[in-house]
Amino acid sequence: MKNLEKIELLAPAGSLEALKVAIASGADAVYISGKSFGARAFATNFTNDEIEEAVLYAHMFERKVYVTINTIIFDDEFDELSKYIDFLYKACVDAIIVQDLGVLHLIKTKYPDLLVHASTQMSIYNEQGIENLKRLGVSRAILARETNIETIRRLTSLGMEIEIFVHGALCYSYSGNCLMSYVNGGRSGNRGACAQPCRKKYSLFENNKLIVDKKSILSMKDLQTINDLNKIIGSGVKSLKIEGRMKSLEYVKNVVSIYRKKIDEYYLNNFSKISIDEQRDINVTFNRGFTNGYLFNDSNINITDFNSVNHQGISIGKVIKVVGNKITISLSDNLSFKDGIRFKGEIESGTFINEMFIDGKLVKNASKNDTVTIISNAPCKKGDIVYKTVDFLLQSDANSIVEKFPLRRKINLNLIIKQNKQMVLRAFDDKFEIIEYSDILNEIARTPFDVDRIKIQLSKVNDTLFTINDIKIDYDGKAFFTIKQLNELRRKALSKLENKIISKVDRNKFEICFGNDNAISKNIDVEAVVFNEKHKNICEENGIQTIYFEKNYSDRFAIEINNEGMIHNLGQLKEDFNNFVPSIYMNIVNSSALRLLEKLGIKKTYVSSEIDINRVKNLDIQNIEVGYFTYGREDLMVSNQCFIASSLGYDSKKCLSCLKNKYKVLDEYGNCYPVMTDFNNCDIRILNYKVRNDINLISKMISYGVSKFLLIFTTESDKEIINIINNAREQIKNR
Repeated sequence: MKNLEKIELLAPAGSLEALKVAIASGADAVYISGKSFGARAFATNFTNDEIEEAVLYAHMFERKVYVTINTIIFDDEFDELSKYIDFLYKACVDAIIVQDLGVLHLIKTKYPDLLVHASTQMSIYNEQGIENLKRLGVSRAILARETNIETIRRLTSLGMEIEIFVHGALCYSYSGNCLMSYVNGGRSGNRGACAQPCRKKYSLFENNKLIVDKKSILSMKDLQTINDLNKIIGSGVKSLKIEGRMKSLEYVKNVVSIYRKKIDEYYLNNFSKISIDEQRDINVTFNRGFTNGYLFNDSNINITDFNSVNHQGISIGKVIKVVGNKITISLSDNLSFKDGIRFKGEIESGTFINEMFIDGKLVKNASKNDTVTIISNAPCKKGDIVYKTVDFLLQSDANSIVEKFPLRRKINLNLIIKQNKQMVLRAFDDKFEIIEYSDILNEIARTPFDVDRIKIQLSKVNDTLFTINDIKIDYDGKAFFTIKQLNELRRKALSKLENKIISKVDRNKFEICFGNDNAISKNIDVEAVVFNEKHKNICEENGIQTIYFEKNYSDRFAIEINNEGMIHNLGQLKEDFNNFVPSIYMNIVNSSALRLLEKLGIKKTYVSSEIDINRVKNLDIQNIEVGYFTYGREDLMVSNQCFIASSLGYDSKKCLSCLKNKYKVLDEYGNCYPVMTDFNNCDIRILNYKVRNDINLISKMISYGVSKFLLIFTTESDKEIINIINNAREQIKNR
């Protein structure tokens, strides 16, 4: 059964130009970022003036604009953030996409009717996560990319809008749970500055034996679901999201327009799979190879590509001769002036087509089966395969599509001019209407205006986003008025109509006010996370009262967590709330998030490992115990894809290799990352190659109001664990 309401196609826009291309290509909504607080800090992004222009442009054509504030925000940034949200509210953006619980709390406190969408970085994947978002006033959940279509069908019945990614780049780690870039170079993925360590090369060791040498074992293929859109739309989701705020204009144009076409076909009952030519256009604009991902349970081995991390383009021929800087190519597809190509052989190199010859004659276009000679110093050899990675004609199409789009909204004007009355101008279309009045026209005209002349003046709207469809004039031929008065009346009417259209935004007032004013007692102590019975016993024998293990900690996306257990996302937070402890992976970094947890009845939380000691000092700790990750190796990545199984040639993950072997990963700088696995769902956990040891900071942390100190034991010996516990206890005792 088809959705009664047509599904939303949501496109990326890293610039104002890309936004216009997306809308002209058929997007129902676009998501953008300002210059701060967005998860793509290195995209061009939008100034405040450009955001206002974007909203004006989009709303004129009844499209929506969502703005990302999907990063974690520190206390010293909240003044700037608050002013920015003020601006976005007044600019009439349609919704804000949020990761940080503190940002959500600020928005719902200051502007309770402003729509909030929960970012995929919140890791929402189950019914409990949806119910908790509803309690927090969130209107839409952007699900974790690891959610499959069967689960999505269940979640869409819970009364919340569901948005899913359907095309584009995939993160190796669960979104919002990747610390690899932050630890290795200080560029936090949770702060919009990811250095993409998943696209680097790594070596994999099994029991200290090298089994994969310098391969891209973490590099995900790109998601493409276009051939399954009928199943996705039928699942009840509200919005289909395309990734790519840092991609080219031709990528935006081609991907959006093809998905638009297939969505429209679905509602016309003639849905068909993508054609060869359409797939070619997508492939040449950007692809790392394609997978239908976790959404349709693609095989574990097909989700990643160990051998390549770059845009692959399309194969268009083979090098048959190289003489100096003259490279002769036998073509299997078209090639044009200004196209970009890549040679693949023993080495890879690339070039743009600036000169191209057929039989010695300079040409701008060549076809399949032609033999061409290009002039380039790019290193290559006879037999190298040639790939097209930039299609100049598609670029030109992307640049011209905005010009072909109906850039103006059609409206009608009705004007009444009567002596001794006000001029009345009605500006309207089938959805909006405005009526504007002049001063009373007391004087009698000696030479009345011709009606055609009045129509000409009313038609002067080139400085607006309107075009005139029809003008009706009721003029008694007596009233005196000036052209200046007529122009002013038109200007005011169109300005008010424009503002009325722009300011039409969905609002849904919801305040977070669960209330929790009960004071709590704060007991300064050490707590531990362990992953085996032996470490648990050592901690118990050495006096640690609170130990997080198995059902008190479990894997990152387990649903059943014991009372007083440590949780990692909202999907693990049960309705009684009080006795669950948010872990370092819930990314709590500001006082506003602490206030929200208090309102939920949370008594204790750990702050993110991304908050340094100086920012901990600035936290406003009130009726909640705050803990700090003090010692151990945190998870840098947690992934639903298993590179161990892939490296051993297994299609699926249930190979059981990790039950009998130990694994580690080595990066290009010689850093060695221990690997842990979860036997229940075969998740991969890549641990920090460095051991954090902030035990010497415990006394200082206590003076800042921190009362719990977390020790995470993974690779330590029995003796090391005992010494670490004793050292931590000594610091507390001697504070």
